[in-house]
Amino acid sequence: MSDQYTIFVDDDRWSVGVLRDDDVCLYAVDFEDDAPIQARAEAARRLLESIGYEGRSILLALPSSWCLCAEFSVDGLERKGRRRAMGFLLEEHLPISVEEVVADYQETGDGKTLGVCCELDKLRPIIEAIESSGVAVRHISPAALLAAGGVLQSHPETGALLADWRDETPESSRGGCDLIRLRDGGPTCWWWLPGDGQALGEQFAAWGRLHDCSVTLASARSGGSTDAIHQAHNAFECVELENTGPPQEAVRCAAGLLSGSAEPWIDLRRDALAAPGRSQVFGRPLGALVAAAVLLLISICVVCQWRGWEYRGLREQYARRQVSVFKDTLPTQRVPGGGIKRRLLSERRKMAELSGQSLDESAAKPLKTVSALWRLRDILKNLPKGVRYRILDWSIQPDQIRISGQARSHAEAEQIVSSLRQSGLYEVDPPETRALGERGVSFEFVARPSSPQASKPLPSRISMTGGVR
Repeated sequence: MSDQYTIFVDDDRWSVGVLRDDDVCLYAVDFEDDAPIQARAEAARRLLESIGYEGRSILLALPSSWCLCAEFSVDGLERKGRRRAMGFLLEEHLPISVEEVVADYQETGDGKTLGVCCELDKLRPIIEAIESSGVAVRHISPAALLAAGGVLQSHPETGALLADWRDETPESSRGGCDLIRLRDGGPTCWWWLPGDGQALGEQFAAWGRLHDCSVTLASARSGGSTDAIHQAHNAFECVELENTGPPQEAVRCAAGLLSGSAEPWIDLRRDALAAPGRSQVFGRPLGALVAAAVLLLISICVVCQWRGWEYRGLREQYARRQVSVFKDTLPTQRVPGGGIKRRLLSERRKMAELSGQSLDESAAKPLKTVSALWRLRDILKNLPKGVRYRILDWSIQPDQIRISGQARSHAEAEQIVSSLRQSGLYEVDPPETRALGERGVSFEFVARPSSPQASKPLPSRISMTGGVR
């Protein structure tokens, strides 16, 4: 699995965790104590690049002191608008309004939900600074819950986790302990407490009075906290996690989330802090594509309209020419409203009968023209294969085609002519050849269509220099 990166943020210091070859490495981000958010984000990006970051999305882990949580009942809530309703229920336990926070919820069973939130004003500048530095944030989750998830992966029987962060922040007076109650593979309660034994003892005593059942308590780097646990209540079966700590467990859990193997219990990368969707990421290129498509359609419509006007003008021009021809031919007769061509053919037939001549109906048919491109296609299609020659000049007229070029021998020049004769499309005169010494022979011949059709002049002439084959 590729390296997965986690950024731990706090008021005083940031750090980066990476799971590499099943080992967790932690690196402190170096910046001044009074450094602004943007400078801290740039320092984190430089650190990531120095340890092999390749542009993958990261997970942002939040300290417990930034988070507020509460467990509340969701019985009777409708499915429609459920999250909005849960926000109002969570607000009853908060010192601030729900509009000022971003929240997520974890179902705990028995019709209850654990709601966790963090202030928008604290998170938004950090997200904007990190992403403006070129690092994409995929998930935002409390570090304590990530640590609980990591412990559950290695100790599925764990019913509670005591995570002591004081060893990780010795210079910070806010270093404390997280106590998380776990059930059915998820958190049900979460307390953040000072790290002294008295506060922990009081919390365990209260917990023991509410919960008669014994639970397995995993303690990560608790130091003197273990003694407080035993002194407070003997119902807990304590398991000391050796050679690991909350940050290491959090990094292991985050790596699984980033790889897509699981979803975070609490993900604050939502609502006002939601990651930009595809429509937002590709919004500008898509807008440009739509604008180009609309412009193309408008251009096509304009061109079609313009060509329609052009064809209408040609039709009117030809109609005027027909009228002019009719008036010149039959000046004493009225121009018919329609069918001028039929009227002229009728007059021609009448004149032929009066003169005692028979009128060939085929001759009365309109004369057809043949495009020089069709002639050119037929000739190229029937030129011989496997013979080297060069066509120097074409002259394509309605009744004949004159071709001149060069070949290696008289026999090959004759082979070109024979190939055109065998096609049955042309009657080809014998070629006129002339020796060119070492360069072979020059040839010139005339080909006439086998079924020539009378046509008006099409002075098409195509000249080529260089080898055709």
